[in-house]
Amino acid sequence: MNDVGFAIWNMLESSIAVIAALMALVGPWLPLIAWVAFWGLCVDWRKFQPVLQSGGWIALVGVAFLAAAIWSLLVPTDSGRHLLFGLSVSNLTGKVVYTTGLVCLIHGCGAAQFALRGDVGEATQEAASGG
Repeated sequence: MNDVGFAIWNMLESSIAVIAALMALVGPWLPLIAWVAFWGLCVDWRKFQPVLQSGGWIALVGVAFLAAAIWSLLVPTDSGRHLLFGLSVSNLTGKVVYTTGLVCLIHGCGAAQFALRGDVGEATQEAASGG
């Protein structure tokens, strides 16, 4: 019986080591995974798309730019420059590029939700008809 207990203990230790290794691998990506999960699973895009089309996109762009401006002030880079796509850009420009990528992910999640539900054109038709 002692050998079985020892084997179970070793299996538990190995499982914890595997989970720790996976968390070290996935840990830095958890905020992005949570962002995509929220916009892809928690937001009802049939209701959100007409809001964006009726002028909500202006608020989205404003909030994204404000977030980039505050982010660039709070987290400056070491050299004051970002290397993006082979270009050296300022800290603010780099943060705007990053937040633009996050906004593009938002719209990609909406497109995926419409495609998976099979109602790609329904929200646009409802917004156009005033419904």
